[in-house]
Amino acid sequence: MNYLFLDIETVIDDDLLQKAGSEKNKSQYNNNEFVSQNVFHIPICFSVLGNVGTEDFYFKTFISREAPLIVDKFFSGFYLSIKQSKSKKSQYPVIVTHNGQSFDMPILTLRAIKYYDTLSENAKNGLKEYLDTSDKWENDRPDYTSRNTLYHIDTYLLTNSYSSLKALCMLNEIDSKTQMDGKQVAKYFKDNKLEEIALYCAEDVLSLAKLFNKINIARGNNSLVLPENFNQCEVNVLA
Repeated sequence: MNYLFLDIETVIDDDLLQKAGSEKNKSQYNNNEFVSQNVFHIPICFSVLGNVGTEDFYFKTFISREAPLIVDKFFSGFYLSIKQSKSKKSQYPVIVTHNGQSFDMPILTLRAIKYYDTLSENAKNGLKEYLDTSDKWENDRPDYTSRNTLYHIDTYLLTNSYSSLKALCMLNEIDSKTQMDGKQVAKYFKDNKLEEIALYCAEDVLSLAKLFNKINIARGNNSLVLPENFNQCEVNVLA
């Protein structure tokens, strides 16, 4: 299985929030609470872990102060992963997230559409592949945006517990969120502590992969080949 573990970090689009946000949204923001609508989130970082079935897995994080660079890098990489899968006659990438069907992927998609005219051709092709709903039954290709897709496994839904990643990891004795708290991301971003955010995101992805690995083993499958720690992640700061 060609798994692609993913996590993103975001900051709030203050300008859009003031123009279009509800009083509830503004109150959430002013009280340093989670802002519930995806449209107000700007992706600033994503971490990916792939090829986990082999020793040559890749583990990378990309972070930037420019959202167009983040969405371009993600969807370009997504498209290249699909091309590689097709060339090897293997399966399309299976995205694995925690609450990614409702949060990570919609946010990346919304911003990619916003910046569509500036995207590279590879990123446009990646976005097109992700949004393609032509095969409803997924006989030949994924329908990634379907809630019931086989090509996006969301551990938030899979466990039927709607629990936080941290809680599920602690339940399973997996280290999680030891670097910082998610509420600190905005301050770290303001202070230009980009590498700290990148490693925080990388730790989340590795924690997610370890959690899914336990689920995978419980299903009767072989253990996945995973990095030992998040410091093995390659951090890339995009200009």
